[in-house]
Amino acid sequence: MRGFAAAHMKGRVPLSTVGRLLAECAGMRGASGNVFHSSEAHNPYLRPQGGAASVRSEKLLIAGDRLPQASVLPELYAELMPEVAAAVGADALYPHGDVMNRYYYNVYRPGHELGWHYDNSAFGVNILLSPAADGGALQYAACASEADVAAVVAAAPSAPLAHEVPLAPGDVVVFRGRDYLHRVSPVRSGERVNVILCYGARPDERLHADTKRQFFGRADAE
Repeated sequence: MRGFAAAHMKGRVPLSTVGRLLAECAGMRGASGNVFHSSEAHNPYLRPQGGAASVRSEKLLIAGDRLPQASVLPELYAELMPEVAAAVGADALYPHGDVMNRYYYNVYRPGHELGWHYDNSAFGVNILLSPAADGGALQYAACASEADVAAVVAAAPSAPLAHEVPLAPGDVVVFRGRDYLHRVSPVRSGERVNVILCYGARPDERLHADTKRQFFGRADAE
């Protein structure tokens, strides 16, 4: 796991904070207009020139601009920034310019998954709040060629071995998603709830409007 995970901070977020975040997420799910149901077929490279759609992803997403004023997530985001910078070897990181993408909740219900893919950003930060009862594992594979990628997606016998990152509530994983094929396996029962944090290598980095529509269902923060 050392190659995929730049850092695995076990129990980094106190369980009391995990509980507050889960309660916050549940409260926002109960309010109209907060949740975007993301469902799409895509290729592992998340770009049109990456070939035909061969995997699917489906989840519920609550963007950062929907957070209540009293949320502890912005404070946690700022607190973790220097630790994430140290993990990825950066002199400094900056708050992402798009508030909706700066921090957001992912909820995976039974039947949901995040298909095999490579990220466009150099690294990602994942905080597990609640694991699914069955399924919903963060998995990765080291692929040396497009043939390896196709084999992993097809679950072929010749595919490189897929590894699972063991996560418990409060764990923070800084992972190299651009270098390793990875996914969240299908949830079979229960719900998987996690937070994604995004930092910028430069001040005021922003997503393209089309990317925001794809990920959040809209281009502008509210």
